Amino acid sequence: MNKATVLGAGSFGTAMAQVLSANFPRVALWGRDEALLSSLTQTHENRNYLPGLKLHDAVYGEPKLEAALEGSSLIIVATPSHA
Repeated sequence: MNKATVLGAGSFGTAMAQVLSANFPRVALWGRDEALLSSLTQTHENRNYLPGLKLHDAVYGEPKLEAALEGSSLIIVATPSHA
């Protein structure tokens, strides 16, 4: 499956997901904040970390790690170093 996953839904992870959406039809953005991920999927905007940046339709939030990783041909870890 042609899918990418970004682990970490902060500003850097969200920016990476947006860049990857140019080459992948699906980009899962995984994080711990389910409300943020749900909002991101519905509005295509990460209002907490990159307000005003409209995300490509390919980018979606996924709170379940296993589901985010399933079928991914590329995985990027974009979590803070303390995480």
